[in-house]
Amino acid sequence: MNDDSFAEYVREDESLFALKPNNITMEEAAVIPLACETNYQALFKKVSSPIGNKSKILICGGSTVTGLYAIQLAKAVGAHVTATCSKRNFSLMEKLGQNYDVVYDCVGGEQQWTSA
Repeated sequence: MNDDSFAEYVREDESLFALKPNNITMEEAAVIPLACETNYQALFKKVSSPIGNKSKILICGGSTVTGLYAIQLAKAVGAHVTATCSKRNFSLMEKLGQNYDVVYDCVGGEQQWTSA
């Protein structure tokens, strides 16, 4: 793979490309592989001890785009995943098969944030 990401045209092996589904925008199609690749590199390539079966991992911001990919990639290799999210995203975390919930409240909470 070349480092010519700002080029108008790119010459690359066709096996590295996929067709964009009709139901997503070009912007969405650009973000999906970036979020997935970012997590793949962080979890398996750019660390001294890549995660694997029975690894324990904490994912902060589990309901974000990168958090969702991190959870799925970690679970795919058998890791025990704990993720943080806001209350409104608890059901999403349950759908992804979180092992347990941790509820925490930062000092002052939302009332202090809105009055600051």
